[in-house]
Amino acid sequence: VTVVISVIADPGPAPEPVSPTLVLEGEMAVIRMDAATAGVHILEISRDLVDWEEIEIKELLEPGALEFQPIDTGGMSPFFFRIGVRE
Repeated sequence: VTVVISVIADPGPAPEPVSPTLVLEGEMAVIRMDAATAGVHILEISRDLVDWEEIEIKELLEPGALEFQPIDTGGMSPFFFRIGVRE
């Protein structure tokens, strides 16, 4: 299984880099990270880095722990995640 996670944010002052953690259990995935910014965090999944499907939205009122779970990968291989932020 190939997994790539990328974190994207709106332009502005660059926050400290974050390192998401991905745990796979069968076809289910859990992503955890310390979010450097507050706002609406959007998790998307793709098979080809062209077509993206929004799978979860979480709002943080302040920077801190963020967890997306459980995520059903549907047996896709390879698959890619990206996390976007709207402040």
